Amino acid sequence: MGEKKKNQWMILGLRFGLFLSALAVMAVFAGSFMKILGMTYDGIGSLILFFVAASVIGYILNLAAGVLIGLFYAGFCTYFRQDTELNPVSGQAVLVFTDILTSVLGFLLVDECMDSVSAGMLPIATVSILFAFATAFLGETQR
Repeated sequence: MGEKKKNQWMILGLRFGLFLSALAVMAVFAGSFMKILGMTYDGIGSLILFFVAASVIGYILNLAAGVLIGLFYAGFCTYFRQDTELNPVSGQAVLVFTDILTSVLGFLLVDECMDSVSAGMLPIATVSILFAFATAFLGETQR
C-alpha cells in the first residue's frame, strides 16, 4: 500500500475517532440530563454505547424519512399540478418534526434492545427535542 493510501486511512481513522470522542462527551452530558428526568444506566460505557447506537439508528431513520417526505411532496405537487416550493419556515418545521420523530424512534429502539439502560418516554422526548432544535439552529448559523 502506498504512502498516500496510508495517510488517507490515518486521516479517516482520526476523523472517526474525533467523531466518537465528541459523541462520548455529548452522551455524558445528555445522559446526566436524562438521569435527572428518570433514566437509569449501569455504567458510563453502556451510556456511551446507548448514544452511539441511537445516533446510528436515528441517522438511518432520518435519511429514510427525508426520502419519503421528498417523494410525498413531489407526488402532492404532481397530483395537484402545482409547481410551488415549500417556504423556508415550513420546510424547517418539517425537518425539525422529522428529526424529533426519528430520534425518538431510534432512542426507543435502542432502549428496548439494551438491558443495561432504561429510559422512559420523558427523557427520550426531551433530549430528542433539544437535539432537533440544536441541529436546526446550527444548520441556520452555517448558511
